[in-house]
Amino acid sequence: MKASAFRDIAGMALRNLGRHRVKTIITTAAVAISAALYIFMDGWILGMNLESRRNIVAYEMGAAKLQSRAYYEIKDELPMYEGFQGWEPLAAVLAEAGYDSAPRFVFTGTLYSRAGTAPLFFNAVDPEDEVRLLRYPGYLEAGRFPRSGAPELAVGTRAAEKLRVGIPSRPTRPEFEEEILGAAASEEDRAFVRSLYGPAPADPEAKGLFSTPGAAARAPEEEKLALKDDISPEERDRLWGILAASGRMDVRISTVIDIKDPSGSVRHVNQLIDAVVVGVVNSPNPKTNGNVAYIPLDALQDEAGLMLEGAVTELLIRKAGADDARLPGADESPEAIRAALERSLAARGSDLPGELGIWGWPDYAQ
Repeated sequence: MKASAFRDIAGMALRNLGRHRVKTIITTAAVAISAALYIFMDGWILGMNLESRRNIVAYEMGAAKLQSRAYYEIKDELPMYEGFQGWEPLAAVLAEAGYDSAPRFVFTGTLYSRAGTAPLFFNAVDPEDEVRLLRYPGYLEAGRFPRSGAPELAVGTRAAEKLRVGIPSRPTRPEFEEEILGAAASEEDRAFVRSLYGPAPADPEAKGLFSTPGAAARAPEEEKLALKDDISPEERDRLWGILAASGRMDVRISTVIDIKDPSGSVRHVNQLIDAVVVGVVNSPNPKTNGNVAYIPLDALQDEAGLMLEGAVTELLIRKAGADDARLPGADESPEAIRAALERSLAARGSDLPGELGIWGWPDYAQ
């Protein structure tokens, strides 16, 4: 097409647009708004997707897991009997190769408190390694993270609410009077506890929003109080101590130990473990805040625990100093980790046991 012909066509198009200005403006605005909304929604969904993946890596499992192949094949069943021993030398070799690692023994059970019961997903962890590798231990709504050597638990906020452990943020009037205020041993402590709570904000149901029949006529005994937002960490710790001294944090784990005999048959042993809740997790990752608990691995080794005898179900792995804002790169792939591990083991004259394998975080998050 000649340049003159193109100019003629462009001129006719512009004149046509000029004759229908209102239609042109409406059409242009519609296209612009549609394109802007598409770009916004695409970016928003992409951001949510990336943040969800970063959450899985930073708060749940790191870049990869080292497990027995038998465990991985039926990992959804959480087979306790398919754990492995001798993980300590592997962790040391990984550290030399520039990787952080954290051992875990995963099991399920029921947690009983004096006020409730809840089925929970338990992670037996090494507290120091867990804090170094993952980020959820830094997000405690109250209390502290468990310490090695004692049957201490940190539970998710949802589990804490069901079991009525931890510090309640919106107790009913009877709960406050009987359980919270009743836990105070002196008049000074009772005055301190009263100073931390005030009337709860108005319930939206009472204003007619999302209303249900009878919501506006809520019974006085259902009146709720609220923990004040401006209490200091010292005041929160003191309140935790008062509630813990009353036995509010004392719990009992009921679980079944699965033991595989040399013949290959699995026998089941019922076990009860007394423990105490020392912290409540409320992190940006919803899984860590659900029906989940964390307990020191060394507290479950003997017959008073799970008879682990040094076994773990998995070893979490992440590159030392990895940026939480980035997803694991090529140097944190299962292939790269395995190659680095095998090189270091070979230098020591040993090999990675054939029954063990390494799987990346996408294998668990797909």
